[in-house]
Amino acid sequence: MESHIENFIVHGILEIMYLDILLKSIKEISMVKVKQKKNYTDHGINIIKPNKKVANMLLFLF
Repeated sequence: MESHIENFIVHGILEIMYLDILLKSIKEISMVKVKQKKNYTDHGINIIKPNKKVANMLLFLF
């Protein structure tokens, strides 16, 4: 019974972490789009790539 509760808690924590990373990625993508409209540079795209990798890694856990 305890292990079931522990698994549920760990799964919940991982889900929250995944959603947090996903939200940050979305915010960064939208910020980059705004920057591109202003000065037509792709500055900031490097920030998103690692987050996408982490988000994809977390996706495999579910």
